Amino acid sequence: MATVQSNVSLRDKQKAALFRMLDLHKPSRSDTSKEEGLLPESLPILAGDEPIWKVLVLDASGMAIVSSTLRVADLRSRGVTLHLSLNSRRAAISDVPAIYFVEPTKANLDIILSDLKAGLYSPIHLDFTSSVPRPLLEEFASEVAAANVAESISSVFDNYVNFVVSEPNLFSLGISNAYSILNSPNTSDEELDATVDRIVSGLFSVCVTMEKVPIIRAPKDGAASLIAPKLDRKLRDHILSTKEQSLFAAGSSSARPVLAIIDRNVDVTSMLCHSWFYQSLVYDCLDVKLNQITVEVTDDNAKPIKKNFDLKSNDTFWAKHAADPFPEAAQKIDEDLAKYKDEAAEVTRKTGASSLEDLSGDNAVDPQHLRAALTLLPELKERKAQLDMHMTILTSLLKAIKDRALDQYYSIEEDIVAKKGFTRQQLLEFLGSEEKRGKDSLDALRLFIFWYLNAENDISRAEMQAFERALVAAGADITCLSYVKQLRQVSRMSMMAAAPAAEREQTSMSSDLFGSISSRLTSGLKDVGLSNVDLSTLTKGLKNLMPSSSDMTVTQIMHGLLAPTEASTAALRRSEDWLYYDPRSAHARGNMPTGRGDKEPRQRGIDASFGMRRQGFSEAILFTVGGGSVEEYTNIQAFAQRNKVAGAGPRYNIVYGSTEILKPQEFVSELQRLGKETS
Repeated sequence: MATVQSNVSLRDKQKAALFRMLDLHKPSRSDTSKEEGLLPESLPILAGDEPIWKVLVLDASGMAIVSSTLRVADLRSRGVTLHLSLNSRRAAISDVPAIYFVEPTKANLDIILSDLKAGLYSPIHLDFTSSVPRPLLEEFASEVAAANVAESISSVFDNYVNFVVSEPNLFSLGISNAYSILNSPNTSDEELDATVDRIVSGLFSVCVTMEKVPIIRAPKDGAASLIAPKLDRKLRDHILSTKEQSLFAAGSSSARPVLAIIDRNVDVTSMLCHSWFYQSLVYDCLDVKLNQITVEVTDDNAKPIKKNFDLKSNDTFWAKHAADPFPEAAQKIDEDLAKYKDEAAEVTRKTGASSLEDLSGDNAVDPQHLRAALTLLPELKERKAQLDMHMTILTSLLKAIKDRALDQYYSIEEDIVAKKGFTRQQLLEFLGSEEKRGKDSLDALRLFIFWYLNAENDISRAEMQAFERALVAAGADITCLSYVKQLRQVSRMSMMAAAPAAEREQTSMSSDLFGSISSRLTSGLKDVGLSNVDLSTLTKGLKNLMPSSSDMTVTQIMHGLLAPTEASTAALRRSEDWLYYDPRSAHARGNMPTGRGDKEPRQRGIDASFGMRRQGFSEAILFTVGGGSVEEYTNIQAFAQRNKVAGAGPRYNIVYGSTEILKPQEFVSELQRLGKETS
């Protein structure tokens, strides 16, 4: 029987965990909120009728976690008056409690010990992003006792939130260079083990935050086969050792998710493809870091300047339209701007004000409607700021699309996947034409690798040399191709071409769509200081494409695990021999993997029985080892949205995560690093 999933996201869960930390781990006013998976209705801890104001001290890891999930207003609502960097020079604030939200490292604990000796704050609450190693904690305790400052420490907590949530159900463990580390023959056993342990720690924290013990599915080889048994053992040991005090007690009775751990080499092309979706274009074309977008615009004097925008969790336009095809998102900006202007005009008409700005001043307005207008004013101003931001982003994206010919790249890659006969000669001509391929040589390299890894027939040495010459002439660094050639050889059998999820082909929209949008939006550009931008020039000649509704490889695999009775034979075959781990079962368990030099066969998990292979799920965590992409996240969420219960919500709640969420350019750098080693 199909079930409807709740709207509680991973971001909601992490936000609730951070609020508990900021409330000094005191019970919330509503215990039922936790049981129902909702955010707790708690307030800042009170001292009489006043909240306990506090200082929040963060290292880089803590800052990344907090800034991606909470706003400054959220911190203030929990009594945080000041947030500071652990590594900055900080003045003493006597008799003020402080929360240290940091990674459990020796360097961080040394700084905290120094702060204790200096008496910067009192008392202090130590909140680690993940579990602190016992030897490290014991060493710190000894040093604290020797310094006679133990009375200043009020509490110590492991929070299990060492992952960054940049979208409602998108997370990153923030492990840089994981792909090259896990795929390089030069990686030492120590570095490999350390990387695997960091991944296991991060996935354990995701499970703790979700309050769910998953069924783990993973292939029998590759990095995923190293991670799965260690995670199984970590979950199993915790359950056996804690029992009633288990971190998962609250979620033990609810439906359990499946955690699919997938090696990046199952599909490399999704990391390189060009997209036509608003969110993916933002991450590909603009500078995005920790949900802050940096856009380069020109002022009235044609001088380039940079503007920073924050993608806030309350950005309603982004929440609704980030996954839309770019032309649709552009059209929605136009519609929302028109709606805003109508509502603003109605407010000013009723009050007699000439503009919204007059309502907040001392100008005389009709008192009968003033109260209602002032109630609407904050919401209207917030909407206007959001639309202005997206208008600026839209303009920058249009320029990037034009300069880099991104509509051409997307169209060609869609033809390659659909096997519509884009020939090698056509590709060679495209790469050799500066007018066709655009200004960024990296786009040309990405297209070639995408085509090469999807090519069904082998490429002769002469053909490869011709392509390499064309890429070099375009200005591309082809160091990575030596590794890509190896990748094609070892992964050719495992890579699946994306199969349409519905009988729908890529279509072109009205040929004058961009033209009509540009004419309507030109007036809006004046409001954001971009009156010197000519949208008609930027949109001229652009293809007006509607993306096809097709599932990427990881989405197909996920479909096979979620609904094996409905998935395609190809999707089922891809995961039917995967191992099965159930940390709550005495039977479906895995042995710890041996080292590289061990000659004994490695046994991990159990082979899934027919019943296990046909077990369906309504909730899932899809984790890619070695890098993930916003494009895959968009694709997996589109799959979830397509599968709805009639008259209700989605059947599936799918969380997508990776060792690191990478831009295509960043993943190419990983390939270049491996290319240097192989060449």
